[in-house]
Amino acid sequence: MRSFRVVAVFVAGAGFSVCGKKAPPPAEEHANHETADKPEDKNQELKREEARIAIDVPADQQRKIGMKTIIFAKRDLTRVIRTVGTLVTDETAEHSVHLRVNGYIEKIYADYSGKMIRQGQALFAIYSPDVLATQQEYISAHQNQTPDYENEVCRAALDRLRYWGVPEFEVRNLIRNQKAKRLITFVSPVSGYIVSKTAIQGMYVTPEAELYKIARLSKLWALATLYESDLAVVREGDTAKITLTADPKVQLEGKITYLYPELDKDSRTAKGRIEVNNRNGLLKPGMFVNVEIRKKMGFAGVVPDDAIIDTGIRKIVFVKK
Repeated sequence: MRSFRVVAVFVAGAGFSVCGKKAPPPAEEHANHETADKPEDKNQELKREEARIAIDVPADQQRKIGMKTIIFAKRDLTRVIRTVGTLVTDETAEHSVHLRVNGYIEKIYADYSGKMIRQGQALFAIYSPDVLATQQEYISAHQNQTPDYENEVCRAALDRLRYWGVPEFEVRNLIRNQKAKRLITFVSPVSGYIVSKTAIQGMYVTPEAELYKIARLSKLWALATLYESDLAVVREGDTAKITLTADPKVQLEGKITYLYPELDKDSRTAKGRIEVNNRNGLLKPGMFVNVEIRKKMGFAGVVPDDAIIDTGIRKIVFVKK
């Protein structure tokens, strides 16, 4: 292997360009060239020449350091971002169940978390002194002989029951039977899975207490961890491939629908939200997933990572002459 000359080229940022140093032209041609060149062109050429340093590498030194050369080429680049994420419930499909009146839970029908519940299905039955008194007020007004008084008070009592969230079938039973019920059954306002449950038989409840949280699981969110360098290229609308950690054979695709604005100060990461369909019920909230995002970076020059010397301030490559 012969000794050859290499030229160090300083590469600014991520771009990379190489310009070979030309041999000086004949005197006459060189004079004509100088008269034709613009001053700014000369300044740019001088700056490029100053950024190059020529060195000679003897053949034995090349063998010792295992020097290799490659041909500089341009390629269609794709950046692959691999990260992890966690499945959570779709916040837009969650529903919190509260009572609008004080009372005591005397019977529980939806008795454990994770249970599938249908809209209108019984959750619990309560005894509420206020609800019982309003039923008796309606019955008393209905039995009154004064029609105007009956219409006004009866309507106000029934409206109060509806405002408290008493199901319509309980109101119709009161109107039809003219009999006050001690226990009133409350039902689920939506269909879904019980994500959390605090209702316990015998407990005294107030409107502030959340008794159930019900969520639809037909669609979940995957919260992917994105580093600062990833945020420069990832955009809302990008496609992401989701792979289950528990079963790598399960692969799904989803769209990045939102990039959270805040950055964790300890891990220096942000979150990206990916919507994933879960119609078959295979995915569970809390599962860990692997996330892969592919971004087209365009047509650009490429060199291996180990061919670049990064000083922290600038990047340097060597060009064989």
